Amino acid sequence: MPLNLTEIAPDATDEQDAILARSTDRDPDQVDMDKRVEAIKGEWEGKGKPAHGKQNPFRRISVPKDERSEVKRLIRRATVLHGVDPAYWKDTKPDAQGRVTIKFGVQTKKVKADANGSGTPAATATAEQPNTEPPATDPNADQGGEQPQAAPTPGGLFGRKTK
Repeated sequence: MPLNLTEIAPDATDEQDAILARSTDRDPDQVDMDKRVEAIKGEWEGKGKPAHGKQNPFRRISVPKDERSEVKRLIRRATVLHGVDPAYWKDTKPDAQGRVTIKFGVQTKKVKADANGSGTPAATATAEQPNTEPPATDPNADQGGEQPQAAPTPGGLFGRKTK
């Protein structure tokens, strides 16, 4: 269903003159987290960029339970700025004061899947070898294309009973 949009021509009564702040603006809390992540990244690179685990440098931050998501958002934004992904360990349970401890570090930025669904970056992908085999001449040979779907199993998906 298309959106019901109506464009309005500018006129002298335009009251929308305030420009929104860009999302790259950083408040003091974000600047502080940027510095923490930069320090962790330096330690991580100094250790040879170990995988997420015991050798990975980390920081622990104690925060009120209801601010956990906000702190993790600050960590994610800081890691994006520094070109790495956050690496988290399991949070602690809330203590008597309702605070949890977030343990985090950095790790190599994950490669997004390409159009074929592989996680191989384009720069390091192996060159595709040309097909040197002659085409199949057997009329019964598999010619590719769509394959028939399996018949539904009795009892529904994964053998569960359906209503």
